[in-house]
Amino acid sequence: MKPKDEKKLQAIFNATLSLTGQEGIVGLTMSKIAKTAKIGIGTLYVYFESKEELVNELYRQLKTGGTLSMIDDLKALPVKPQLLEVWKRTLQYRVENHAQMVFMEQFLNSPFISEESRGLSYQFTAYLTDLLETGQQQMIIKQADEAILMNLLSGYSRQLAAHLVDTKTPLTEKVINESFSLCWDAIKS
Repeated sequence: MKPKDEKKLQAIFNATLSLTGQEGIVGLTMSKIAKTAKIGIGTLYVYFESKEELVNELYRQLKTGGTLSMIDDLKALPVKPQLLEVWKRTLQYRVENHAQMVFMEQFLNSPFISEESRGLSYQFTAYLTDLLETGQQQMIIKQADEAILMNLLSGYSRQLAAHLVDTKTPLTEKVINESFSLCWDAIKS
């Protein structure tokens, strides 16, 4: 079997991202993806046997290249600088990769998610939960339920990034630092 062409694979992924933004993940069909990627439908089925396989692989690629790739770099930092760096990188990723974020958010709430993909999602959540628990043990983060703290941080990050994209406002160090300062004030002891 000949190896898969990386350019075609990237075209398939790009088409999937584009169509998700236009029609939603439920509206995706293999024929629309093939047409948008400018490949034959038979070629698409050589790469992926189903839409479910395709969207799970795309999610895996995005997740391992995005949030999961930062964890090992940051674990040695103290809690507050670690959270700041997560905040900064997450905002940058959300702003610079808006189509990917639209896809990932729709995918996570879709019936297409596999157990493996769900596990990838939990890895970053577990990392943040551990980080918040460490901050609570050090008495620098409020003794609140970690799920509440996580939703506060992730919801604000998501909404701020969407606002910046929608208004075409650049993500500056000032925006990063001011927004993190507001979050830190909300969660610190």
